[in-house]
Amino acid sequence: MDHQDWLKIGPLVAGVDVADLLLRITCPALVMHANRDRMHSVEQGRIFASGIQKARFIGLETANNTMPEYDPAWPKALVEIEFF
Repeated sequence: MDHQDWLKIGPLVAGVDVADLLLRITCPALVMHANRDRMHSVEQGRIFASGIQKARFIGLETANNTMPEYDPAWPKALVEIEFF
């Protein structure tokens, strides 16, 4: 999927409301979000995490929401996943 595809589906994804479903998640959850994501603001990630009772939010210094292993934020993501 390339950038143009994401531009097409972005408005569809933005229109999905899962807030009621988040309340049903009772296990611990790790929510990681790219701080410079151009499609979804970091605030949306924080709101998403706040809807889960036992969530931990981590902001990552990247623009990639599908982070490749060569992304500079990848090592931090791995550390956070291991810690979780």
